[in-house]
Amino acid sequence: MKTEGDHNVVVEATPRFAPEHSDPKQGRWIFIYRIRIENQSDGPVRVLVRHWEIVDADGDKNIIDDEGVVGCQPRLDPGDTFEYESFCALPTEWGTMEGYYMAEDRYGQPIQVQIPRMHLHP
Repeated sequence: MKTEGDHNVVVEATPRFAPEHSDPKQGRWIFIYRIRIENQSDGPVRVLVRHWEIVDADGDKNIIDDEGVVGCQPRLDPGDTFEYESFCALPTEWGTMEGYYMAEDRYGQPIQVQIPRMHLHP
């Protein structure tokens, strides 16, 4: 598990290899990751956008920019947490995944919250 904290919003990221969904002979390694976002600030925060940078063992980079997380834009009041699971498919046996969330604070001001680098490997 890795943890990052920006603007009193803490992100924990925990990956695991999913051999039951992977097919190494076909060049497909699947990693499931759990994200936990905790608002330790004194005001609400809404997660609006996610940005991922996924790098495989060959150094090829895949950038993903999309709205929200798992189909929603969660609002976290002070002390609230939001957790979700998703997955990443790699064409190589290992790689890394990191990024950030763009969120807004109680005043509608944008804040960037780092997602810690996850090392993906069986």
